[in-house]
Amino acid sequence: MAVNTYIQLVHIKVNEIAEAEKFFDIVFDILGLENKEKTEERITYWGAIGIMLHQQNEVLADIDHFFRLGMVQLGIRVGNKALVDQLYQVLNTAHYTFDWEPRSFDYSKNYYSFLVFDPDDNKFEFIFDG
Repeated sequence: MAVNTYIQLVHIKVNEIAEAEKFFDIVFDILGLENKEKTEERITYWGAIGIMLHQQNEVLADIDHFFRLGMVQLGIRVGNKALVDQLYQVLNTAHYTFDWEPRSFDYSKNYYSFLVFDPDDNKFEFIFDG
């Protein structure tokens, strides 16, 4: 029996929570995830998906950067191709680093995406595949 399953929350440890907040504020403002809870060491964005940013211990952050385990890339599906382009334009204007610009792939007929690095070098692929 097939079950409708999806990811509800992704928890990401970050080196500098203020830098991560700038990146995710841009992304989630465009995606419409307006619910944001903030403490000194944690920021959580809520909507169709939840993203929790947690300030990494300074000593662990130095070690973690070299011996990283866990999430390296997260693909986020968006509702239309124009939204992919809008996200790219705003993040490009904010001078984030990209692995590739928006383009089509042979994965499926309408697969269109770009891949950007957050301030901690996690990769985020924003995808339209309608």
